[in-house]
Amino acid sequence: MCAGPWTDERVRQHVGPLFSRHCAALAGRAYLANHSLGRPLDATADDVREGLDAWYAAMGDAWEAWEAEERAHRARLAALLGATREDSVVPKTSAGQGLRAVLGSYDRPPRVVSTRGEFDSLDVILREWARRGRLTLALVEPRPPVAGASDARALPRFDAADILAAIAPGTDLVVVSDVMFQTGERIVALPDIVARAHACGARVLVDVYHSLGVLPLDVAAAGIDFAVGGCYKYLRGGPGACFLYVAPRWLDEGLRTVDTGWFAKARRFDYRRPEPPEFARGGDAWLESTPPVLAAYQARAGQRFALALGVGRLREDSLAKQASLVGRLSDHGVVAVGGTPARGAFVVVPFLEAPDGYAAWVADTLAARGIVADARGPFLRLCPDVLTSVGRRRARRARRRFHREGGTRLKGTRWTTRGRVSGRRHRHPNEPCPCGAAAATGPAAGDHAVPARGALDDDDARTMPFEAHQARRIATASRLIGARWRNPRSSPNALPDAGRDASRDRRPSFRARLHARGHAPVRGIGPAGESADSSNPAADAAHRRPPGTRDLLKRHGIAPSP
Repeated sequence: MCAGPWTDERVRQHVGPLFSRHCAALAGRAYLANHSLGRPLDATADDVREGLDAWYAAMGDAWEAWEAEERAHRARLAALLGATREDSVVPKTSAGQGLRAVLGSYDRPPRVVSTRGEFDSLDVILREWARRGRLTLALVEPRPPVAGASDARALPRFDAADILAAIAPGTDLVVVSDVMFQTGERIVALPDIVARAHACGARVLVDVYHSLGVLPLDVAAAGIDFAVGGCYKYLRGGPGACFLYVAPRWLDEGLRTVDTGWFAKARRFDYRRPEPPEFARGGDAWLESTPPVLAAYQARAGQRFALALGVGRLREDSLAKQASLVGRLSDHGVVAVGGTPARGAFVVVPFLEAPDGYAAWVADTLAARGIVADARGPFLRLCPDVLTSVGRRRARRARRRFHREGGTRLKGTRWTTRGRVSGRRHRHPNEPCPCGAAAATGPAAGDHAVPARGALDDDDARTMPFEAHQARRIATASRLIGARWRNPRSSPNALPDAGRDASRDRRPSFRARLHARGHAPVRGIGPAGESADSSNPAADAAHRRPPGTRDLLKRHGIAPSP
C-alpha cells in the first residue's frame, strides 16, 4: 500500500482502483454513510468465491480450508484489537450474540450497569433479560445538551462521574460503548471505568463496533474483560462477521458460558458423549455450533486493507476530513460536531428541537440530491472516509488535469467519456476512469449518472471529474442543511419562534420569479401557486408539480428562512 503524505492524488492512484466496482455503482453520488455500512473492496467478491470453490471442489473436505481461514480471520481481528492471543477472539454472527454469551457465563442473574446510549443490539437484550428477571439493570442517563452551544455541548453526553457513581460493590458487569452510535461521543474515561469496575469486583464489556478499524485499540493494555464488535462498518466486511473478545486471564481460569455448541467440544468430530461435556481449551470453548464459514472470507479484504494502511493513518485522515466538513457546515450556520480526538469517525448534526423524523427527512432529501447519509433519532450522521474528496483546491487541480488528459463533458444529465481525435485513444470499458474513481463493465461503463444541474450550485460543476465532483456535493449538503429552517434570532438548528410571522420570511417561488420576469409559468401552476387551468381539474391534477422542499417543510409546520 502507498506510503508518504496522504493526498487525493495518492488515493486516486493506489486506493481508488481497489474499489472500482463500488465506485462504478456509486454513479457520481457522494457516499457519507461509511459509519453505517462500509464500502466493499473488489477483492471481497473473489475472497467469497474462494470459499465457495472449496465447497465445490472438496465437499466435506472443504472444512480444512474453511477452518484455516477462520483461524486467519481471528488472527487479523486480534491484531486490530491489540489482543495478545488470537484464540481470545471468538467469531460470532452479531454483537448481541457475544453479549448473550457473556451473560450466560454467570451462575446467577447478574447486576449490570449500562447507559441509555447503547445500540439496540445490546440495549434490547439487556432490557428484555431484565424484564424477565434474568438480570438487574441500572441505566445511566446522558446529560442534557447546553442551549445555544455550537460544539460538543450541543449534544447529549455521558459524564464519566455519572457512570463511575453507578458502579458500586455488588455490580457484576458494566456494558458501555467506546463510541456512542447516535452522537459519536467517545467515552474517553474508559480506563477510569475499567479501574472502578475491577475495584468493585465487576467485569467490563465494551462495544467497539464504532471504533474498530478507525480508532487505534489496545484491549490488552486497557484491561478490558470482554469486547464485542464486527466488520460491518469500518472494516468493510459486511454483515455476519462479528466477534466476542474474551480476556486471556478469563480463558486461563476456565470461565465458560452456557451459550455453547458442538464446535466448543475438545474433540469436535469425536461423537462420544462424556459427562459432563469436555470443552476445548482457551477461546475455542466459547464457540457454538456450525459457523457461517463464508463470513471469514467476506471480511478478509477489509481487514487486510485496514492493516495495510494502518489504523492510525486512517484515523488522521478521518479527523482531517471531518474537520473540513464541520467547517463547511459551520460556514452555513449549521451546528455540526466532529473532527476532534474525543469524537468517533462521523460528524453529527443535531435536530433536537425539530419534529420527530425530521433528521431522517433531511437524510432522504440529501439522498435525492446524490448525498448518501443517515439519521439515528434526531441526529443526522455524515461520515467521510478514505475515498471521499473534500478539498476544493485539489478538486480544481484534478479537474484541470482530467481535461488535459481528455476527460468528460456533461451531456444532458449524463457524464460521457470523450477521447481526443489524435494523441489519445478511447478508454476501454474495463479501464479505470482517468479520475481514478470508477472502473466499470458494460457498454455504458463511461457514463456516470448525476442529478440534474439544479442539485449543483456552481457552474463549473458541469466539467468536474467524477471523484472531485464529491467535494461540491458536500458543499451542496452544507447549503441544503443550512438553508432549510434556521432561525437567525435563536440558536443554530433551532425551530423558528412560535409567535413569529414566518410568512414574511418566505421568498418568492421559482415560478413566481419567472412570472415576474415575463416568462410563462409551468402548465397547471400560476405565479402564486394557484391552478392555471381550473376549468379542467383532471388536467390540473395531472400537471401539478410534486411537492417541493418548502411545501414539505410547511406541512411539518416549519417556516423556511430567507
